[in-house]
Amino acid sequence: MIFEILKNQIEKSRRYISSIGINAIFISLVIYVRYSLYCLLNDHTLGKEYIFFYTVLSLSLVQTLATTRIPLFCKELKKGTLVKYYKYPISLYKQFVYEEIGESFFSLVGISLFIIAVLVALSVQQNILYSILFICAVLLSELLAIMISILLFSLSFIFMSEKCSKALLTCISDLLSGSMIPLLMLPKWFERFCYYTPFPYLIDAPISILLNKAPALNILVLQFIWIIILYIAGTIVLNLVTKRVTIYGG
Repeated sequence: MIFEILKNQIEKSRRYISSIGINAIFISLVIYVRYSLYCLLNDHTLGKEYIFFYTVLSLSLVQTLATTRIPLFCKELKKGTLVKYYKYPISLYKQFVYEEIGESFFSLVGISLFIIAVLVALSVQQNILYSILFICAVLLSELLAIMISILLFSLSFIFMSEKCSKALLTCISDLLSGSMIPLLMLPKWFERFCYYTPFPYLIDAPISILLNKAPALNILVLQFIWIIILYIAGTIVLNLVTKRVTIYGG
C-alpha cells in the first residue's frame, strides 16, 4: 500500500523538473529579502551568521511541510473521487498519512530543499552529531506537520470546503512555528507560549538543535510525543467527521 502511494508520488514529481530553475531564483530572492529584514529587526544579540542560517533553513523546511499545502484528500473529496482502498484494505486515516508522507519526502521540491538543509547542516557544525540530530528532527517535523494538517483539514468533511482550515492552519503555523520570524527575536513570554504548542517543533526547534540553541534529545522526545498525541487525535476526529458523509467505492 505505502509503496504504491510513494511510487505514484515519485512519478508525479517528474512533471515538475522544468521548474527547478524558477524555484531556485524565487527562493534565493526570498532568502535575500528575509535575511535583510531579520538583520534590521535584530537587536544585535544574534549574529548575522545565525540569522543567515536560520533564514535558509526555515525557508527550506517550510516549503516541504504539509501545513503549506492542501492535502490530496481534500481535492478528491471536492471532486467526489475519494477512494478508501487501493490494493490492500487500509484505514482511511492511514491512507491520508501515507499520501502526505509521499508528498513531503518524495516530491521534487521536498527532495531538493531537503538536500539544501542537509548541506547547510554539514557546513554549520564541525561536530557531525549535531547535524545527524538535526536531520532526525527534520524528519520528525515532517511527520508532525502531516498529523497537524490532517487533523485540521478533517473539518473539510463537515464544511465540504478546505478554505477555512487552510487559512487557520497557515496563520497559526506562520506565527508560532518560527517560519515568519525566528522565535528568539520575539519576547521571551511569547517564545515560551509557543513551545506549549506543537508548532515550534516544525521549524524553530530543529534549527535550534543545529545552531546549538536547545537540547537536542529533549526536542526529539517532545516531537515524538506530539506526533503520537496528534496521530490519536486525528484518528478520532476523522472517524467522527466521516460518519457525516458517504464515501462511494470503499
